[in-house]
Formats: sequence, C-alpha cells, structure tokens
Amino acid sequence: MTAVSTSLPVPVSERTHTSLSAKRGREIKIAKDASIVARIIGFVLSNGITLPYYRFYRQNTLLPMLSIARSLKDREQPDVISRRLQHWREKKASEFQFIQVASTLLSAAVIGCFSWQPRETQHWLGPAAWYASLVLSLSALFLSSSFSFVFSTIKNSPTRPALSNEVAMVARLSRLVLYLQLLAVVPQGKMVASSIVPPPTQALRVAIRWKMVFTWQAPMMLMAYSVIGFLMGLLIYVCTPLYDGRDFDGESKVRLFYAILFLSWATVAGATFIFCSFWTYGFVSLDGDTGL
Repeated sequence: MTAVSTSLPVPVSERTHTSLSAKRGREIKIAKDASIVARIIGFVLSNGITLPYYRFYRQNTLLPMLSIARSLKDREQPDVISRRLQHWREKKASEFQFIQVASTLLSAAVIGCFSWQPRETQHWLGPAAWYASLVLSLSALFLSSSFSFVFSTIKNSPTRPALSNEVAMVARLSRLVLYLQLLAVVPQGKMVASSIVPPPTQALRVAIRWKMVFTWQAPMMLMAYSVIGFLMGLLIYVCTPLYDGRDFDGESKVRLFYAILFLSWATVAGATFIFCSFWTYGFVSLDGDTGL
C-alpha cells in the first residue's frame, strides 16, 4: 500500500501576512539602497562644488555645525552649547568681513579690465567671464553684508536670545525645543515630566540643517567662483596671441612673449598657493572644538 501524505492548507491570513512582510522587506531594502545612492551623489556634488574653497567650507561652516549638533545629541550643558555657537558666529563674522573686502577689490579689478583695449580676435568667453565675475562678486558682497548685520544684531542684543532660537540656525529641532527651554529654567537634578524630556537612555533626534549649511557658505562660494571667472577672462585676454591665427610678425612675437610670461608666473603663483595652503592646514587645527 502506498501512503498518501496530506498537508494542511495554509490559512489565508497567514499567507497574506507573509506576503506583506516580504513586500515590506523589499521596500526597506529599496529605501536603504536609495539612501546610500543619495548619500554618494550628495558627497560627490558637495565636494565638487566646494573644491575651490573647501578649506573655508570645512573649517568655518561644516565642522562647527557638526560640533554643535553633536553637543546637542550628547546632552551637554547649555553654556557649552552657547559657547560653541558664539565661537562659530565669530569665525563666520571674520569670514564675512574678509569676503566684503575681497569682493570689493575684485569688483574694482573687473571694472578696471573693461577699460582695456579690446582685441579683435579675442574669444567672447573672455568678456562673458568678466561680467559673470562682476555679478558674482557683487552678490557675495551684498550677501555677506546682510549676514554680518544678522550676526551683529545677535551679538549686540540687549537681551540674550533663546538658546533654542540660536540652535535653529544650524540644527533641525523636534522635541529639542522643549528640552533646551527646560534646561534653561529647571535646576540641575530636578525631576521633570518624562513625556516632555526624553530619558537619558533615549538619544535626541538632532541633525544639521543642510539648507542652512548652504546658506552660511554661499557668500564664500560666490566669491570663489567670481575669482575663477576673473582669472578665466584674464587668461583668455592675455593668451589671445596663442590662437588668433595671425602671421608671426614682430608685434605677435612681443604679445606671445607676454602671454608665455603670464602663464609662467601664474603657474608659479598657483603652485605656491596650493603648497602653502596644504601644509598650513595640515598642521594647524581650526576645528569647531578649538578652545572649548
């Protein structure tokens, strides 16, 4: 006799639960993969865009804001957080003052270049780069001036702003607003409602505001690309004899000599700037934790 094996049918509710679990697992995996791809794209774009001024971006904007967010997440005392915010504002105020002076000089240099005798065979990208440089430098000047006014108002305020409002300039807040307000008024060691303030074992949800990261670094970005536009226009203007196609007469030899001389000195200046910048920042710590 042959034994016939029978199996009980799987309940419909169990099959539905299994299919939903599998579907949710696939959705979670897709979300994780998309998050990884987005992070890689964001990393590449941020490093590529900030390459001309990466040290300023990293030391004066990104690292201090990350340090403030870490202080909030670690539940440090309000005076420590306030000192970090003050230190960051002082660094940014110095940066904005530098941008105002540099942008003013750069705008004057670009306007002065417009008075030079135009060359018949000069490529149109030369004047276009100068006009773009002028617009960027003026934008950097006005934006840094407005930010300096904001920081000056905070510094000279007769009453100290709420810590939660100051932190909102750099970090995204959820229940942290109530947490900071209670830290300012509740004595240390006094019990408060656990429904309002998360327990010590529960990590605070703190993240920097990336739109504010872009905002606070924008003046330096505009000025850096303005410098690039000015140098591009200058390079095209000076190096016109190298591609204008004229006969190699006496005047062309002189112009070619000046073009080669300009390229040589520009190469030396650029190499010196890169070398000195690398070694300076290699041995000097300018992190947001300095002095705290």
